[in-house]
Amino acid sequence: MPATYTKLVADREEIFSVKNWLKTNKVPSEFLIDEAEQAIYERLRVREMIGTPATGSIAQDASSLTLPSGFRQSIKFLYTTAGSWPISLRTLPELKGSRIYNSSGQLTQGRPVTYAIDGTSAQFECRALAAYPYEWTFYGTPTSLGPTNESNFLLTRYLGLFRAAVCMKGWEYLREPNEQAYWAQRLAEELYTANKENDQALAG
Repeated sequence: MPATYTKLVADREEIFSVKNWLKTNKVPSEFLIDEAEQAIYERLRVREMIGTPATGSIAQDASSLTLPSGFRQSIKFLYTTAGSWPISLRTLPELKGSRIYNSSGQLTQGRPVTYAIDGTSAQFECRALAAYPYEWTFYGTPTSLGPTNESNFLLTRYLGLFRAAVCMKGWEYLREPNEQAYWAQRLAEELYTANKENDQALAG
């Protein structure tokens, strides 16, 4: 029988419950599930995290673009005109070092060919000379488990990984450092395997 959110938040008698995994009813299951998902999505990069590409236009005179909702990591950013030209990803220091300013202290205009990610946006090396349509494929944050979302790919495909994250957070909450360290190592191993399989699948 598959795991579901209802089972995860049930009492210890349920084999798929957080309380069963941690061998106590004295833990906040909902909180630990949320903590576990956040820990996983910070480091996991698999096909189920690739949603519908963001589309739109870089506005004329803009030198940045707000990150799509739920953005985690960029995969491909390209123009959807003139042969779908890709925009190359750089580090933020590299991009800022490549910017050129005119005598008035304004960033020069052109067609952006590179971008970098800061906390809230994609930054470009120049101001856009015109409006440029784009398509942006990225790893995003899936919908969280909850009463209205009983299951997701973590429970159907990566239950061992999810359990490791829950137990790591649970034993941290219970202040059991040895157990917490053990499950942290298990989580690292599960994440490595999942990410490696995804890299191989994407590479063909």
